Amino acid sequence: MEPPCSEKATVVLLNYGRPWNLQLIVDRLLKTNFVERIVISNNCVDYPMAKFVETDDPRVILRDEEKNLGVAVRYAIAAQYSSAYFLTIDDDIFFSPEQVWRLFRAVVDDPDCLHGVQ
Repeated sequence: MEPPCSEKATVVLLNYGRPWNLQLIVDRLLKTNFVERIVISNNCVDYPMAKFVETDDPRVILRDEEKNLGVAVRYAIAAQYSSAYFLTIDDDIFFSPEQVWRLFRAVVDDPDCLHGVQ
């Protein structure tokens, strides 16, 4: 488990047709102590998020979009929230809580640099 963290982040999680992956991703993100909210943007109208992500955690916000808004929607969503930090994750990236913590620490330690995985 990561050390206590006073910094907080909003995570924008995009779904593009792999809704069965989201529960695992959300569960792992909720195990961290720096995630203040997770906004899931569902861009696949065939898969309502409530059928795939079951949680009563108030940090999780489900958005079923009316149409595919493309990957740039993550920035429009981020602009709707006041957070010191944002992480964006696709529906096929499976960070462990430790890995997402290390990524977040890198962002906090050097916020002027883009951080990510490939």
